[in-house]
Amino acid sequence: MLGRFLCTYFAAFCLMAFTPSPSAGLAQQASETADMRRSEAKALFREQIAPILASRCQACHGLKQAGGYSVATPAQLFVPGDSELKPVVGTMLQKSELWLRLVSDDASARMPADATPLTQDQLAAFRIWIEAGAPVELADQNRSMSAIAITRSVVAPEHYQRAVAIHAITISNRAETIWVGGYAEVTQWRVATGELLARVPVSGPHVAAIVLAPDGHTLLVSSGSPGQRGAIEWISVGDPNNSRVALDATSDVAADLAVTHDGQRIAIGGQDGSLRVVELLSDHRFGQSITMTPHADAVLALAWSADGKRLITASCDRTAKLFDSAKMELIASYDRHERAVGGAAFLSNRPLSLDETGRLRLMEGDDSDGVVAEQSGLPRVLQRFKADTQEIFIADRNRIREFRIDIKTVDDGTDEQGKPKQKTVTRFREGKSLEVGLKEWITSTALSDSALAVGTQQGTITVWDRSTNQPLGSFLAKP
Repeated sequence: MLGRFLCTYFAAFCLMAFTPSPSAGLAQQASETADMRRSEAKALFREQIAPILASRCQACHGLKQAGGYSVATPAQLFVPGDSELKPVVGTMLQKSELWLRLVSDDASARMPADATPLTQDQLAAFRIWIEAGAPVELADQNRSMSAIAITRSVVAPEHYQRAVAIHAITISNRAETIWVGGYAEVTQWRVATGELLARVPVSGPHVAAIVLAPDGHTLLVSSGSPGQRGAIEWISVGDPNNSRVALDATSDVAADLAVTHDGQRIAIGGQDGSLRVVELLSDHRFGQSITMTPHADAVLALAWSADGKRLITASCDRTAKLFDSAKMELIASYDRHERAVGGAAFLSNRPLSLDETGRLRLMEGDDSDGVVAEQSGLPRVLQRFKADTQEIFIADRNRIREFRIDIKTVDDGTDEQGKPKQKTVTRFREGKSLEVGLKEWITSTALSDSALAVGTQQGTITVWDRSTNQPLGSFLAKP
């Protein structure tokens, strides 16, 4: 883009300098050249400036607005921060505080702060854009910077040279088909035969989370380029065109999604510690949304309770948090984790968490310190897990371990009158173990009423019948 702009500018200069014409013709050519410069500069903003601002600047100057300055939208880009200096003054580099900060020799003043400076090509793009008047399309003024940013189109290959690691799967309730995150696409497979049924392109190369909506005909997908751009798409897989609606793009890929059992709301966990809850309207539109930032670091997992009244989140900040979903108010903050919390779920309506030390906890609802049961000795990795009313399924290298809750009444000494006392003890009880290939590590799990499915680092899908523990199908998800 930058090269094309320079070539156009040079050609226009040569045309003006060496082509004889009347003064009126020169004036018209100058006007046309100026219009062309503005048009090219608007395209330059979309293709180069906006992506740089979204990926390199929004971490400090997005929601946080360090120094009172934000680049969340083009309109905000031009509004002074606490310094009251104008960030961008069209055609005037030396009066544009943003430019001066980008090229400063003083490391304490240069932006991005505490990070690698922009490259010479990136700085050249800013210089050309500002000198051209810093134009932005009117329709883009109040759009998010990430939504404006145009990234290179990523297209899934017709045939994969090798299988990709599977980080996201979701299975139909009857376990007939399974949806798998691939490279810039979601693929659908027949469980019994491993037959490829459909390929649905998505916004980015990395697919972080997939949820099959309760209607069975639409998918909610989080994809994008980590650290650069993320998108949430609601895709209809019941029509040939895979029609879709999308939320505004973000500056990073959401790690997890969760949909209520009635299909009316979706929760989205952000890499910036944010939690967003959005209505899913019956006419396939996104409705009202609530956004908050309850965590100090990335939200890695979230889940709704079966009755939809509560929502739990798990974060890198070593906490899990429980919310009243009607008011989106914090009920409890579970902060007894030693390391980052990678998994969160509900066993029936009781919250569960799994942290990086390999410790599983069952909590007592609204009591932040009320741990009912603990299970240690699980893999010391960050991972999500699945649970329902009775069973918990956790990946341990090449196998799935199943746990249930065992509640017993045991003797507890005697009271002051010497009469025997009893107490209720709640423990995790380990049950069956389901294995995949010896050299395969499980990286994703999915649960339906009738089946348990896993995806591996090597691209293998395996599905078991939950009532018999017998395999329903196993295949390599490689188009």
